[in-house]
Amino acid sequence: MAFKFRLETLLRLRERQLELAEGELASFLKQLASARNSHDIKLTEVRQAESALKESLSKGVEAERYRQMSLYLERLKADLARLEQRISQIEAAVAQAREKVMDRHREKELVEKLREKEYQAYTAEIQRQEQVEADDLSSVGFVRREHEKQLI
Repeated sequence: MAFKFRLETLLRLRERQLELAEGELASFLKQLASARNSHDIKLTEVRQAESALKESLSKGVEAERYRQMSLYLERLKADLARLEQRISQIEAAVAQAREKVMDRHREKELVEKLREKEYQAYTAEIQRQEQVEADDLSSVGFVRREHEKQLI
């Protein structure tokens, strides 16, 4: 008789849930890396715009050009603020996804421990049965030898 875990379906479900949670976490981490990269690019653009604006002021610039550069800089800073907010949201989602992965991992481990306990009980029962059979064979052999001694 081969070992069959009674909760094998539940174990497979827990494994699948863990895989899905890990995939979700990986997706959020990818989004976070992308958002941080975009943030770095935008931050560089802001610094360049600020530098260009300062340089233009030192050289003297027309009022209309200064206004355009200032509006551009404000738009870049607003974009940067939105990216920072988006990064915060993604970081929160990453934290939740990590917690979910940990929960799913614990749930899977719990079922795996049950499986291990059942398997140990199964092997103990098999060993007990084998010992009973060995004892029976030993007893039969002993009885046969005693019976043969009495016949001689």
